[in-house]
Amino acid sequence: MDDLLEIINRIENNIDQDVNYTQLCKGLSISSSSLQRVFPVLFNITLSDYIRKRRLTRAAFELKHTQHNILEIALKYGYETPDAFTVAFKKQHGATPSAARKDAPINLFNSLELNLSVEGGNNLPIEIKVLPAFYVAGISIETTIMNPDISILWNQLSHSDLIDDLINLSSGRSFGVCYGITDDGKIKYMAGWEVENPDKVNHLPVEVIQVKSSTFVIIPCNGKIPDSIHKAWNYMWKNFFPESGYTYSGDVDLEFYPEKVTNSNEYQMQIWVPIEKNNNIA
Repeated sequence: MDDLLEIINRIENNIDQDVNYTQLCKGLSISSSSLQRVFPVLFNITLSDYIRKRRLTRAAFELKHTQHNILEIALKYGYETPDAFTVAFKKQHGATPSAARKDAPINLFNSLELNLSVEGGNNLPIEIKVLPAFYVAGISIETTIMNPDISILWNQLSHSDLIDDLINLSSGRSFGVCYGITDDGKIKYMAGWEVENPDKVNHLPVEVIQVKSSTFVIIPCNGKIPDSIHKAWNYMWKNFFPESGYTYSGDVDLEFYPEKVTNSNEYQMQIWVPIEKNNNIA
């Protein structure tokens, strides 16, 4: 977890600069895509939201304790106009910059302290497999890492005219596919089925993704969704990656649903996460 501590320090030291995620990770064993995945899992906030809140906290401090004018402070922390700065500032602090300067209370968002407890004794039956490439066809939405409201998408698909055609053309395996992470914490999510021949679904209004051949760690998720998925991701970042010598490769990751999803406490599924050897480990 030393890399995460270094990244938090780099953010603080460059908070009034254009923070480039690739530069944040330069020389470290974590990639920018891995960083965007792990940050909300461990800290319950996206990386972009964390940086924004820290900037607005620093801006509030300058308003309180310096004579810099509001436009100067707005520009310093990445806002091109006073209006844009005022909207963002009021959303976080509940007061305008002018009111904050006149002693209105503000909501400070402190720098993160990395104090992670690693849980031991979890003997999950994890598998590591090299899987061949395959295709998934389905429908997708753009959502956020923090609030992936995917149940709506699955309900939409299950009640559409597509469902029978997809199942009939599929291998029978159903997947949720996560891909296309952006710098502002957005991610694309597809609900779909594996298809052996993507040409056979060309006539359907669906998207097709090729999952590249890769090494995957397969982690079981037992219990209600999405809680079981969140627990599996937490286990992966806090236990598996630090202990295994692997790191997240940043490619497409998947949720494998072997049977129809229910609200049962006994429901069983898996997450498949692409991994690679961490060559920065001594």
